[in-house]
Amino acid sequence: YHTDVTLGHPPQEINLWLPIAGALGSASMRIAPMEKSVALCKRLELDFERLARGVQEDVALAGQCEAMSEPVDLSYGQFLAFDSRCLHATQYNDTNWTRISLDFRAVPLEEYEAIRLPYRGTGRRQMLFRRGEYYDARTSRDIPFRPV
Repeated sequence: YHTDVTLGHPPQEINLWLPIAGALGSASMRIAPMEKSVALCKRLELDFERLARGVQEDVALAGQCEAMSEPVDLSYGQFLAFDSRCLHATQYNDTNWTRISLDFRAVPLEEYEAIRLPYRGTGRRQMLFRRGEYYDARTSRDIPFRPV
């Protein structure tokens, strides 16, 4: 379990999850409501390293995350948009269906322009979350839209 904020993403970011096939039961992901996610992070004193280690090593904490979250059931063509502060995780897929999905992120332009802190990912590349690096250099206004 993690939140995108614990991985360095700005809290203004919207996470969009698009399964390529239907996502049901364990062939899906789990997500917790934002209020419960934020409350858990506060109980851990916003120590994101503690959360990251805890969900791997602390059976009670991992169980707490599972109890507060629910699997996402989506049909083909549906997607889930959620707050980057929500705890979420993939889960062991015990079905005969392959789980394939895309996840991408967006920040409304007005929100992006109001960001004053530098946010940097915790991954191997430790990218800055700014235009021309993690985000496309163009805004949605710069991308031609052609109705299908």
